[in-house]
Amino acid sequence: MLDDFSELKFFHSFRIRVEEVDQVRFLVERETGIDRYEYIDDGKVIDVSATGIGLTTAEHLFVGQELRFSIQFRKMRIEVEGRVIRSLVSEEEEKEGKMIYGVRLEDVQEMNDFIKRYISSLPVERLRDCLEGLALEDRRSMKGGPSELFSLLVSLFRGIGTLTSKRELIPIIFREAASILEAEKFAVFLIDPESNELQAVEALGLEGRELKCYFRKGIAGSVFTSGSSINIETSEDKIRLSAMPEGVRSVICHPIQNGKDKVVGVIEAINKKREKRFQREDEEIMRICSIIFGIIFDRYEPFAKHSEVRSFSHSFDRKYALIGRSKALKALRKAIVSLKDLDGPVLIGGEEGVGKSLLAQIIHTEGIHSLGVLETLDCRYLSDEEMEDALFGPENVVEKTRGGGLLFKNVHGLSQNIQNRLAHFLEEREKAQNLSALGPRIFLTTNEDLEKKVSNGTFHPQLFGLISKAIVHIPPLRERNEDIKDLVLYFLKLECRKQGLLLKAFSEGLLEKFALYSFPQNVRELRRYVSTAVTLNPKNHVISELDEVTMTKLSKEVGVPRFFDHLPTALYGKIALKDRVALVEGKMIEGEIRRLRGNKSRAAREMGISRETLRKKMAAAQRVLNRLGQGLSGEKADRHHDKIGEKKSA
Repeated sequence: MLDDFSELKFFHSFRIRVEEVDQVRFLVERETGIDRYEYIDDGKVIDVSATGIGLTTAEHLFVGQELRFSIQFRKMRIEVEGRVIRSLVSEEEEKEGKMIYGVRLEDVQEMNDFIKRYISSLPVERLRDCLEGLALEDRRSMKGGPSELFSLLVSLFRGIGTLTSKRELIPIIFREAASILEAEKFAVFLIDPESNELQAVEALGLEGRELKCYFRKGIAGSVFTSGSSINIETSEDKIRLSAMPEGVRSVICHPIQNGKDKVVGVIEAINKKREKRFQREDEEIMRICSIIFGIIFDRYEPFAKHSEVRSFSHSFDRKYALIGRSKALKALRKAIVSLKDLDGPVLIGGEEGVGKSLLAQIIHTEGIHSLGVLETLDCRYLSDEEMEDALFGPENVVEKTRGGGLLFKNVHGLSQNIQNRLAHFLEEREKAQNLSALGPRIFLTTNEDLEKKVSNGTFHPQLFGLISKAIVHIPPLRERNEDIKDLVLYFLKLECRKQGLLLKAFSEGLLEKFALYSFPQNVRELRRYVSTAVTLNPKNHVISELDEVTMTKLSKEVGVPRFFDHLPTALYGKIALKDRVALVEGKMIEGEIRRLRGNKSRAAREMGISRETLRKKMAAAQRVLNRLGQGLSGEKADRHHDKIGEKKSA
């Protein structure tokens, strides 16, 4: 069971230290949004293994953050991706103001090839040191007094766990951990999805209301929803949680995961005796505690039909849900997890009807701001006077939504005057230490290219800079037609329930026509068709036809290749055949690169072409589009990755 934890897998791998004389070159980028990365200029790789990379930097990275590495050694060049799973500080790095981060790689095959070549180049002395380390290192031990003592409990637990009930060990492990941590208060909380509360199953020094809390509230709630540990000292650390209980000086809290890697609870220790805060060795103890309790509760997976806790409830029973199983939807769900507990603005782009407001609502509902309301201002329909009054009047919406969220729908519709005021407001918020204390979290949606509007002078450049740090793009339904059937069934269930009818079904023939239709108005249009179908067929259990107008629309597109829906120039009669082919190939490559999060080398491999051929085909498509006065959205990605090549050549 211990080996099911990715962090232990990483630390059990033997690591080879990277030295400057080895002439291994690295470029490190961190993810800042979907398909958005920025370089870590001072990133330095200190060791490598078959499963991970050790990295030092002065930049602040969080557990779970995705990193991308471009590695060049002699004539070999690879690109790998991974997630931060651990952060720590050594005395040497602390003097330089840097942190050490452990990054576990997602695809280790290329790393294995690199390590084989890297090891073969090492001198004899280095190889001898590596072999000695591999033979003599006890990789399961934890260095340090209390941590070393507590690691014995792990070994003890593994032996005893097969002989007695695991739950009987909870008080024993709990008492030992509380004693070693020297905490005034210590508790193990598990989630109850029926009440949406974290409830204490074992507690020391807690009573009454402290024995349970709403699953998104306080430090325990933040750790539960984010899955990341916290170690804070309240008088020094900047924290976003405004309602800190009286008398709390220091808190350390770690998540508990079950056998399916779902967070099912937390361990929390409050107020370190005789010290201002909990130390690094206390973090090691808490980490081991979370592993042990994860083993104890490995099969704990409660379920409640209408629970607010997403992990333990059906998505169909939720008020707000993203429906679909496409790769685009999976990327959006990953973005929700990354963004839900932050304070900064989120800009959501996409065509009309794709669900931009829904995504904003989900990010709000899933995050720590959900205790407050989310208000919406539609920038297209409010006059300057109405917008001015709503934002800055005596009873403004900013005060009303403090601690909650504020959605600017169709932000491209704001006048220049309101753009100036909003830019000033957001700039003042950004300068503050505690964003959530100054007002709501800001969400903005648009179906236009704001960067282009900035270039032509119709959108405030400073405002765009403030709202574009976290951008999420929702692709149109025609680019993810594998989601159509799930959406149809979902809306059918909702509409039947709304109209008080038994659950109906669509015929296979009608579902096929839905799958072949381009849906210019996206999900909004699909839902309207389903609603009309249920209304016009109250007695039919299986619906095989819609109204005449809708059926005509659907029938017109049957047999038309949906691949070209978003590439109209490919069907334009005045373009030569070779140029049409170049456009189609460019769009296919662009889509594959986007699917693989910008990894061009991997895209080339999966499409059966070389990296150079991929570059040439992208360039050929761009030349055609330049002649047509258009732009390929992959152009920026191309420049971005060419920048890596330029840096490596330098």
